[in-house]
Amino acid sequence: MPNILALPERIEAIALILICIGLLLWRRRLSDPGQRRIALVGLILAAVSFLWVVLPQAASFSGMPAVIMVAKPAVRLVGAVWWILFATLVIVILERFVWDALIKRGVVVPKLMIDLARALVIVFTGLGIVSAIFEESIAGLLAASGVFAVVMGFALQSTLADVFSGIAINMQRPYRVGDWVQVDNGVLGEVTEMNWRATHLLSPRGNIIVLPNSKMAAAQLVNFNHPNRHQRQSLTLALDARIPPADVKAMLEAGALTCSRVLSSPPPEAAIREFRDGQLAYDLSYWIADFPLADQVRHEVADGIWRALDTLGLAPWHSVAPAGAGSAAQAERLLGLVHLFADLAPPLRARLALLMHWEKHPAGRVVVEQDDTAAKLYIVERGALEVSMQREDGVRQVLARLGGGDCFGEMALLTGEKRGARVTALYPCTVWVIEPEDIAPLLREQPLLAESLGRIMTERRMANETALASLSPADHAAAIRSGTAEVFLRIRAFFGL
Repeated sequence: MPNILALPERIEAIALILICIGLLLWRRRLSDPGQRRIALVGLILAAVSFLWVVLPQAASFSGMPAVIMVAKPAVRLVGAVWWILFATLVIVILERFVWDALIKRGVVVPKLMIDLARALVIVFTGLGIVSAIFEESIAGLLAASGVFAVVMGFALQSTLADVFSGIAINMQRPYRVGDWVQVDNGVLGEVTEMNWRATHLLSPRGNIIVLPNSKMAAAQLVNFNHPNRHQRQSLTLALDARIPPADVKAMLEAGALTCSRVLSSPPPEAAIREFRDGQLAYDLSYWIADFPLADQVRHEVADGIWRALDTLGLAPWHSVAPAGAGSAAQAERLLGLVHLFADLAPPLRARLALLMHWEKHPAGRVVVEQDDTAAKLYIVERGALEVSMQREDGVRQVLARLGGGDCFGEMALLTGEKRGARVTALYPCTVWVIEPEDIAPLLREQPLLAESLGRIMTERRMANETALASLSPADHAAAIRSGTAEVFLRIRAFFGL
């Protein structure tokens, strides 16, 4: 074999025959398809190697000029085929015993590294094919190609900088596909592709941004997904300086927790930032699970704070002073915010407010337990609570979060139904409680009130049922009437009306 084997030809031939026999026997014993493929390529390579050694010797042994003339191009063709098979075998071995082995161990192999290894094998194979066809040594070809490489290096300087920067990025891995990153020039996006030349980012507007790897390697990057995907966000707002900062701090932190996508650990934190012409500016910091949710969560947090301000009467749009905590006026105000009692006549609402009482619960306390039979309705004045349910598989599922102005326990109060979920205080909270004996006199004096409450509860329950979305308006109205009648009968039976 020219420039390949240095042993005597007979020893080469015998060795190649033994290799062919060994590979053939090994292939028959293999059950793994990948190993059988490697053995098959190796077997063909050994056979071609044997032909590459024997063919020129057989032509010389024949002594026939015509045979020798035909044998020379045949030997060159066999040599080219040998290099192609050799490259195939190397690539298959790398895939089977290197890349797959690293992946099975949990090592993330950059695609650029795999492509680079294949490119090196292909370049070396190309030199080998040229050597076989023109009967030149590979060392000579490498020396001759050095000058060409220098010229190409100057011509492709920027491209080569991108390639080597891509290699460095793939080795250091400052970011990965799926990460959200921000470059020092203000470019923000999700990494969708990392190739040998550039990094592709998907911007929040849905556009693809292509940045050369050399720019990415030299830029100052902010990776929003490492060391973990949790992100700290902030919101600034200014309120009247006459409101006690302690009350504002509690209201802001609890208002943030009413958003179900705000993490309860670490908890939200509010602090005074500065004075502004009779106002105090507050910074509210909270944590979210993933950076792409930032804009949506900011809106939900702002909505929760707005509801808390409106419930407590602390918002700038309130022209009257807020009612004191725990007062009958505050209870009456909360009743007006609850959908169930919003339509009550003011005298009835005032009477019910006088009968209500309030409770304070620290963070972590279970206010209502699932399957509890206590017939009470709770109206949240301030704080944040979490509603969760124990599923049949034992997993506790979070259903919702409640804040100022929300209520829970309507069915338990009016029909005695068991609690369908657990309600836990996420933040120190104040709730107002209505018990059956508080509302029973009103139901006896106003018989139509029971029907009205039954209709409101039915509409609320059906609004949350997605199965009713496909109903026609007539069928939906019929379902409301049927549900109202059922709830009305249960209210009458529970209160003995």
